[in-house]
Amino acid sequence: MAAVPLCLAVVDATGSWITVAWGDGTTRTCARVRGLPPVRSGDRVLVQPLADGHVVTAVLDDGSPDELVIEAGRQVTIRCGEGSLIIRRDGRVLIRGLDIVCRATRANRIKGAQVAIN
Repeated sequence: MAAVPLCLAVVDATGSWITVAWGDGTTRTCARVRGLPPVRSGDRVLVQPLADGHVVTAVLDDGSPDELVIEAGRQVTIRCGEGSLIIRRDGRVLIRGLDIVCRATRANRIKGAQVAIN
């Protein structure tokens, strides 16, 4: 299955088609799933690539959400340059990066049946 891109802005929403601005500055016309709430210019939407095009599957909130849930059947990957966060169905979480920094203003705990450092 292809990665699901998160698009930041809706340029135009007319009828069953939505024009979405992609992160690289291009725009694409996407279909919309049935039951999708009204979409306005500037809304953030979730787009699913299909074999024959793209479809808008969700409209994200107008402001900051109290909670954002991203679900996938097998794996969720967040990638930027050399870094990535992978969450797998079996419960494994993989964090990769050139440098990884963990900071806490309170306690910073590492818990596990086994903890291996280096």
